[in-house]
Amino acid sequence: MIQKIEPPYWWKSFENKQLQLMVYGQNISQYDVKTKDADQILRLDGTEITHNPNYLFINFTLKENILAEFFTIQFFKGEDIVEEIRYELKERNIQNKYEDDNLTIQPKDVVYLIMPDRFSKGGQFKSERLYERENRDKPFGRHGGDLQGIIDHIDYVKDLGCSTLWLTPVLENNAKEYSYHGYGITDYYQVDVRLGSNDLYLELSQKLHQNKMKLIKDVVFNHIGIQHWWLSDIPDDNWLNNQLYIARYEAKNYLGTNYHVNTSFDPYASSEDKLSTQEGWFTDQMPDLNQNHPLLAKYLIQNTIWWIEYAQLDGLRVDTFGYVFKEFNDQWCKAILKEYPSLYIVAEVLVGETSYAARYNTYNKHNTSAVTDLPLAFTACNSFSKSDKSKYWESQMHQLYNQLSQDFLHKNPYQLLTCLDNHDITRVFSKVKTVERLKLAIGFLLTTRGIPQLYYGTELLFEGEESDHSSLRNDFPGGWDKDKVNAFTAEGRSDAQNEIWNFISRLLNWRKNAKAIAEGKLVHFIPQDEVYVYFRISKAQRIIVLINNNDKDEVEIDFSKYKSCVKGYEMGRNILSNLEFNLNEKMLLSPLSISILELK
Repeated sequence: MIQKIEPPYWWKSFENKQLQLMVYGQNISQYDVKTKDADQILRLDGTEITHNPNYLFINFTLKENILAEFFTIQFFKGEDIVEEIRYELKERNIQNKYEDDNLTIQPKDVVYLIMPDRFSKGGQFKSERLYERENRDKPFGRHGGDLQGIIDHIDYVKDLGCSTLWLTPVLENNAKEYSYHGYGITDYYQVDVRLGSNDLYLELSQKLHQNKMKLIKDVVFNHIGIQHWWLSDIPDDNWLNNQLYIARYEAKNYLGTNYHVNTSFDPYASSEDKLSTQEGWFTDQMPDLNQNHPLLAKYLIQNTIWWIEYAQLDGLRVDTFGYVFKEFNDQWCKAILKEYPSLYIVAEVLVGETSYAARYNTYNKHNTSAVTDLPLAFTACNSFSKSDKSKYWESQMHQLYNQLSQDFLHKNPYQLLTCLDNHDITRVFSKVKTVERLKLAIGFLLTTRGIPQLYYGTELLFEGEESDHSSLRNDFPGGWDKDKVNAFTAEGRSDAQNEIWNFISRLLNWRKNAKAIAEGKLVHFIPQDEVYVYFRISKAQRIIVLINNNDKDEVEIDFSKYKSCVKGYEMGRNILSNLEFNLNEKMLLSPLSISILELK
């Protein structure tokens, strides 16, 4: 009779003692519910039904200091027991990492973003039940990368110098096509079996922690995939926004999103545009969830907590945050932070304006730790793509300075997730074109404020355009046994690839112990003649970063211009070359160069 019960199990000692189970089975709502062996464990608060008789929601309140680990849920028809379910309440894992004042992910960390299907194939994970099969000849097909492939190459990421992995969603995506990216979830409690299993995901987390590394989970509660098991028997009449479309699927008669999250704060936005943003489907294959439905809201919150606890996650990246009802975002943040007050949570807000990005981190009573700083990404890529001799106020380098000067809008700019590109926007090397310019951009990213994120393949000079997502998500060479080139090794990389790989690795491995980066404030000076100079200053360390964005011109640096920051220091050691400079003398900056000096 019972086909599903979610969450499949729970834990004992959460701050919030409420637990709601979604039970699915034929006409399950007609049965009465009782518990056995539960008097010392919890209280049954009752059940809730929806317009669909195949769903039943059971509410419990857990008691303090629970000893027993199992209790029985009984389903009655009259005086007869129709079915019994043994339900487990587990001991929580050690929660020390969530209990101090420091966020689980901090400015000293560097995030490496991987799309699992495109990184490396380490196992033989198949399913006859799921639609798509592995086919590397299809640009938008499944290529077969998996969690085992990532586990096999943890040392690669660690040697590069990154401390944290962010994987695009790993939960089941059973679409008939275009399912590799992971954002069309069809089962919220199951890792896609083509990637591995829940157990393998836990193993990945544990092995990262053994290597003193961290894991960010990509969570999606704006939408689901059209093949989600709910869609064959929808839990309630208003479970989805624009739900009528399901009945008229062949007519393609659905409301789609306008992809303009700025309508949420636009004082002049029309009601039609706001409706499209909040309730429109992301695509015709991604139905929009109605988080205002209280049962669905509870389901999504519990699911997030379940995965944090199960996999001992270090952070969450919230997909399409701006498309979700603001009231739910507040409710969700409050619930997660109640259990994990120092968990790093970053909201994806794909906008080009700082004002909108910052607003999404401040508009509710309860907020995420940070947002994705894509305004800085767009500006930085433009600034480092060419030398710009425009008028003083109009130059691109000056725009980069202006971009950072808007940080007063952010709750805490040092917690922002910064990047130059990711799986949704044009790769940085397609914009800057040369290794020299890529060094400037990456050097800036890794030394300015924020928590930097590198997208897999940047260290290999990957290119790709936003207009063609398949080009943004190429396979990592060497990730498959039959690959002719293995870029996981220096021997398998070209000279240019090794040049940028070594540059990134040297900078990242220095950065791990750089107190000025981990704890220091940013002080920058107005760019002049395509030269941008800024300091990172902590009690333990002071560094100066000098970037010459000129294609051909050397620039003479007079350190006395920065006397407020160099006072009391005599020398500077370039951490990239180990050369030392006397700060009382003038220094020549070569064209297209970055110097990072640790002051003494």
